[in-house]
Order: sequence, then structure tokens, then C-alpha cells
Amino acid sequence: MEGDYNAADDVVILSDDVLTSVANATLVLIDGGEREKLAVLFQFPQFLEHCPDETVNTMIPEICRDAIKWSPKLQMASAEALFYAVAFRLPESVAKRTVVASLRILQTVGSGEVFDAWGEILSMVLPQIQKEDVMQLIVPATKERAISDKVESRRLAARIIGSLVDKLHANEIEEQFLESAMTLTHDEDGSVRAMMGQSLAQVGSALPLAICESRFWPRLREMLETDPDARVKASALRALSRSAEGHKDSAATAECFATIIVPIFLQECETASKVASSDLRTIDDDIYLMLEIFAEVYGYFIVAVANSFKSGEQWTLALN
Repeated sequence: MEGDYNAADDVVILSDDVLTSVANATLVLIDGGEREKLAVLFQFPQFLEHCPDETVNTMIPEICRDAIKWSPKLQMASAEALFYAVAFRLPESVAKRTVVASLRILQTVGSGEVFDAWGEILSMVLPQIQKEDVMQLIVPATKERAISDKVESRRLAARIIGSLVDKLHANEIEEQFLESAMTLTHDEDGSVRAMMGQSLAQVGSALPLAICESRFWPRLREMLETDPDARVKASALRALSRSAEGHKDSAATAECFATIIVPIFLQECETASKVASSDLRTIDDDIYLMLEIFAEVYGYFIVAVANSFKSGEQWTLALN
């Protein structure tokens, strides 16, 4: 038997021959009922820990092959299982199969928790596939999703654009996604704007300073100053700090540091000082979020602007 059904607890207790064998557990994924499959997927982290090679080369391909046919509950459980695996280096063929499975499910599901979960799997495993596969599989799908009428698809496109920094050259990202990225920062949905802002932390560091100066930083400053969504403000602040740190070698000579980055940093220092000296029990959640994010990125800003400071007053404000 694959396992015994416990009606009282509505769970399946897997037999020892399944729990101790990746091959047998994989057979359950092929021929078992939904509850048995769920039980195996819940045990996936243990299989991965104790039999990593066999789990990666036997069980993951089976999940990728059949997940498209499974119920939403099984698809969600399979994504949660794969989350443990894609954090490690996978064989190239397994990584590609995971990408293909992700794209198939994303295309079929369209929205919801399963969509978001498999979108995260896709973004995490993407750096492990070959560049030619990125160009053939990922780039066209991402460009299509960037103009989708579905919020989830546009948000996923914004997420993937950031992940592509590890696979494409700067000129390729600029050619394929610069305009899409700028459009997504103006999206009507705050979660899409926030995700694109988050991705610009990586994209802005990778692309030339001239693009940051002319396109990214002015828009990120606008998001920080005027967007009504605190999540968008937070992502803009994070992107400004990290992209500025990525171009720190130009800080002493590039005017954009003195006109954009330094004023933003000093303003945030002043705001943080005022908020920190007040009764924190009285501030609202949005202000507290910004204070928390600024604490996170403060070091990036300091490294980025150190060579741009022109006076002791600026250092005093930054360090107090």
C-alpha cells in the first residue's frame, strides 16, 4: 500500500517503503491519489536533505512533467516543494525542465496563489539555465506579460526583469526591457509599481550610469516623493540606494549624484532623525515602513555618496 488513510485527521500516513525510497515516492506521484501525492510533496524537503541527487534527478522531473495536470492544491504543494530545491544549483536539464513547467502552469493558471508561487519558482531558477534558453523561453514571455491586462502577469514581468540581470548583458536588457520597465513604474496597480521599483535595484546597478541619470533616478525620485502607496515609496528608496552604490566609482565626478542622490539621502536622514526622536507609538504604519527601509539601505547610501559630500554639514546630518 502507498499509505493508510486516517479519516479522523483527514491525512494519509505513508508507508515506510515510500518514506525511505525516492523511487517509491516518485511512483506515488505518478500513480497515487491526491492525498498520497500531497503527503509525498510535504515530505519533499526530507527526501532532498537525505537523498539530494536522487531527489533532484528523479522526483523533480516527475513533478515538472505532471504538475500541469494536477489540481490547484497539488500545484501549490509542488511549488512549495520546489522552493527548497531551486535554492541550490540544479543540473542544467533539470533547471530547464523546471522553467518549462513553470511557464506552462503560469500560462494555464493565469492568476491567484498558484500563479504567484510558480512565478517565484521561475524567477529563482531562471539564473541556472543557459542564455540561449533565456532568449528563447523567458524574454518573449516576459515582454508579453509586461503588456498583459492582468495585474499578476505584469507584476511577474516586473519581477523577472530584475532576475534577468544575471543572464543578459546590459545592452541586451536596455534593448529588450528599458521601455517596458519604465512603463511598469507607471502601472495603475501599486503592487506592479512596487515590484518594478524593487527590480530597478538590480537593473539600475547593471545598466550604464547615463540611463540611471536620465531615466531611472528621476522616475524613482518621483515615485518616492509622490506615489500614494508606501510599498512603492519603499521600493523606490531601496532601488535608489542600491543602484547608486553600484555606480559609486562615478560619484565624485557625476553631477547626478550631487543633484539627485545626495539630496534624497540627506532628506531621508533628516526625516529619520525627526521620526526617531518622536514617540514611535504614535506614528502610522507607512512612516514606520519607510524608517525601517531607510535603516536597511543607509549603508548603501553612505558608500554611494561618500565622495560626493562637499561640506562638514552634510556629514554631520548623515551621521547624526
